[in-house]
Amino acid sequence: MSPVVTPDQEEVLLPNLPIVDAHHHLWDDGRPRYLIDDLLSDATSGHNICASVYIECQSNYWTNSEECMKSVGEVEYAARVAAQLDVSQPRLCQGIVGYIDLRCGDDVGRILDAMELVGEGRFRGIRQVAAHDRDVKQYAPDGLLLDPRFRQGFRELQQRGYTFDAWLYHTQLPDLISLLNEYPESRLVINHAGGRIGIGRFLESTRETEADWKKRLWELARFPNVYVKLGGLGMPMCGHGFDSFAKPVSSLLLAQVWRPYMDFCIDVFGSERCVFESNFPVDGVSSSYRNVWNAFKRIASGGSEDEMTALFSGNAATFYSLSKVRQLPG
Repeated sequence: MSPVVTPDQEEVLLPNLPIVDAHHHLWDDGRPRYLIDDLLSDATSGHNICASVYIECQSNYWTNSEECMKSVGEVEYAARVAAQLDVSQPRLCQGIVGYIDLRCGDDVGRILDAMELVGEGRFRGIRQVAAHDRDVKQYAPDGLLLDPRFRQGFRELQQRGYTFDAWLYHTQLPDLISLLNEYPESRLVINHAGGRIGIGRFLESTRETEADWKKRLWELARFPNVYVKLGGLGMPMCGHGFDSFAKPVSSLLLAQVWRPYMDFCIDVFGSERCVFESNFPVDGVSSSYRNVWNAFKRIASGGSEDEMTALFSGNAATFYSLSKVRQLPG
């Protein structure tokens, strides 16, 4: 008799499909602990996680340095974690995205130099969170992407060939469009499917919110080097309410609810510019790592073999130049 598979212990779908987890964090700073052993446990729980990209979360900063250089410590930490992994383990933190306040003028260049040095070949780019809206948590001052000082630092980033991860809410997508109109060739990836808010005042304007979100993503898709990450929809600000469930939500329900958003992104950006991301441990409030990747596989199941490869590993490897570290397994 076959064992009963509970929603938080699902059988893994397509277990041999190579995956690059394009977005995760590591921290132990007052938030619920999630360190490399936790990530390893998730990454080896059944899915074929070959590599991952560490995204800044303002943790593990240097404490004994000038203020503008403290964030270099996070890149150093992620690189050290990656270097300590056994060769038989997934290549976690193979790419590293750090944090710089791009408004810090001439310091941007020397901070990038320091991150490149401590990153040991894994440092790929910067994320400076711009998310600001009155109905959700505010991570940055309003209008950050419009600030001339930010744009000066962004120009330095792009001239050096680094990537930029854009985490902002859908209400700020016009600011991102403005930035890209000034720097149209930028290598940039939109985090969390464009940050569509589903709580607060947006509960009463669902159709208008969806129409605005879709319109802005269409505008962003015209920039050739802009990608979008498919994930982050388990966060409470999305309004799906999964964080209130007593057990991890099943992949069937996740796929049912998330499919319209992710299908739209794939339709607009194409399978060659969309990247799946776990956003763990943040999305862990809604479901398990195993279920999240099962949901992604359900959503993408109608694609060709080439499209599946692109969505689950190839696009992340291309955007973050992961082959510069080590070739992904075939």
